[in-house]
Amino acid sequence: MPALVHEPRAGARCLRLHPLGPVSAVLRAHPACGGAGGGANRPRGARGNVPSRGQDIESDLLVSIHEVIHGGERVIRLQAGDPRSVQTIKVKIPKGTAENQLIRCAGLGGQGINSGSAGDLFLRIKYERHPDYRFENGHIYRDLELYPWECVLGTQRELKTPHGAIKMKIPLHTQHGTQFRVHKQGLPQNDGRNGIFFAEVTIIIPET
Repeated sequence: MPALVHEPRAGARCLRLHPLGPVSAVLRAHPACGGAGGGANRPRGARGNVPSRGQDIESDLLVSIHEVIHGGERVIRLQAGDPRSVQTIKVKIPKGTAENQLIRCAGLGGQGINSGSAGDLFLRIKYERHPDYRFENGHIYRDLELYPWECVLGTQRELKTPHGAIKMKIPLHTQHGTQFRVHKQGLPQNDGRNGIFFAEVTIIIPET
């Protein structure tokens, strides 16, 4: 069963991972790995008949904001070196998974030699870019475009958040760059609460 961890073993290598079907993961080899090859799974320093543990493997797993808020499951194909050697696994994405957090899939890394145990596969969470939202430390940010007269006179706007639409009152004399915050509308946190949703005012000038 995949488990969330903080950091993998030092020297983890990368694995070529392939998406499978419409619910598949979008995966990229980790830049530090330098690509996967036929020797990616060979343990270092293996000599003679001494059992040696397989190499740990790491790759990025791109997830959507919906999966971060609600959790989800991905079906992934793993291919290491030999194109005929393909394995299909299911990976659970827990609700509130943080960016750069690691999901550990025990025993799915490089094969050991001389009866050594297999290494582990680590999937590093990366958030998909969203056209409206930005994410930072569990909070969600988005731009709130207002016309000059709306800032001067005040208004009311309906604003979409990943949790649903909210109504926001814009007070008189609102300045460009003002941030409005809505509690419990951000990303899920480790303590079970949601972060903050920030709407930052951008004054737009209508075309004449």
